[in-house]
Amino acid sequence: MTPAEREAFFSAFRSLKLTGQLEQLTTIHNTNSPLTHNGASFLVWHRAFMAYFQQLMSAINGAVVVPYWNWALDAAAPHQSPVLSSWMVGSNGEAATGCVRDGVMGSVGMYHYPTNHCLQRRFNGQNGTITPWWNEAQLLSILTRSTDYQTLRSNIENGPHPFVHGNIGGDLAVMISPNDIIFFLHHGMVDRLYYMWQLQSWTTRRSQYNGQTAQNQTVQATDVMPGLNSTAAEYFDPSSDSLCYTYDDLQTAQASTVAAVSALPRDALRDLFPT
Repeated sequence: MTPAEREAFFSAFRSLKLTGQLEQLTTIHNTNSPLTHNGASFLVWHRAFMAYFQQLMSAINGAVVVPYWNWALDAAAPHQSPVLSSWMVGSNGEAATGCVRDGVMGSVGMYHYPTNHCLQRRFNGQNGTITPWWNEAQLLSILTRSTDYQTLRSNIENGPHPFVHGNIGGDLAVMISPNDIIFFLHHGMVDRLYYMWQLQSWTTRRSQYNGQTAQNQTVQATDVMPGLNSTAAEYFDPSSDSLCYTYDDLQTAQASTVAAVSALPRDALRDLFPT
């Protein structure tokens, strides 16, 4: 991602916040959270949610493509990641208030949902540090040992996913997490892991969708995604005409449905902001 592409992404995000559309997204995420978390719809619903975010960003600037943050590369000392710097998305919140004052999130102004507040982060380690989270080897283990969709969903949602939310803290640690731009960079990575798993056996995993919701309802491809007015089946294939996206060199893997995608994480899980 070039500096110009980064700035275009940040600029579109600021516009989304100023128009009130970002907090509309946060409202959708928060109010529908009981139906979209801790159950089978988690990966598919968040793919749909990310697609809606991309649609809104594209309406502001058609050249903007939502990136992902490969936080696995920063697993040992996440607070040292260039992503969490003053020249990118900003660092930790102030000690007294939790308010983020630098980076793109330091320039978006006050939030009004669910109450008036600044964007907050509270790193969970001592002296402004973030404790380690899941690394590339651990992610590869998830991809290789998850034999069906429900197992993958559980392994991701209850494994690496909450560490990024909770260890950074503040708005990101609760269901108003889309207030923070990190939410979208993080869930870009989560979706990428889902897509990589699908590509390991594309013919059988492209439309595999099984398991129960938090309300013990068995999911189906025809289920309407809560708050988004579209069905689960519309989001099974990122390369479909309606979604039309991929990640880095995953295009090569998709060309051969029996490709050894398990070899991709170390080679293809690259940082959001390479230097």
